Amino acid sequence: MLIDQNLAASQEIHKPPRPPGGRATIRVMLVEDHPLVRFGIRALLDSEPDIEVVAECGDGQAAVEQLEHARPDIVVTDLSMPGMDGAETTRRVLQLLPEVHVLVHTAAPFGQLAARALAAGADVVLAKGDLRQLVTAVRPHRLSSAAAAGAQPPGVPSGSSRW
Repeated sequence: MLIDQNLAASQEIHKPPRPPGGRATIRVMLVEDHPLVRFGIRALLDSEPDIEVVAECGDGQAAVEQLEHARPDIVVTDLSMPGMDGAETTRRVLQLLPEVHVLVHTAAPFGQLAARALAAGADVVLAKGDLRQLVTAVRPHRLSSAAAAGAQPPGVPSGSSRW
């Protein structure tokens, strides 16, 4: 898609420098069927010096096909998508790469589909709208420290994650 090619080219030029000290980059795969939403999430994640978007997919099937090549640390997936939904995408991602974290974002974080995503192994289901919360959840130390403390990431409703 032309917008994705233009975004990739522009983001390489404007990407902030990596932090000193050799800190590891968080590798993220985006799975979102709405190009404008995907564009916005990518722009936000690309503005973070320690996050790299390694793949973008418009549906779950494409994500599964690109997964082993992209080798992300985290998959950020929409929940409601045509074809393979976010719950099934989560299940298949974790079947292929069980060490990957899966963050699901949706307009309806409390429905049956959200519960299916959690049952499939998603780390958290986040409500769409607060993209800064998404960035916070992407950071591995937030995932691991919240899990170790038995807590939800800030702003995540109780019962919306597998912590």
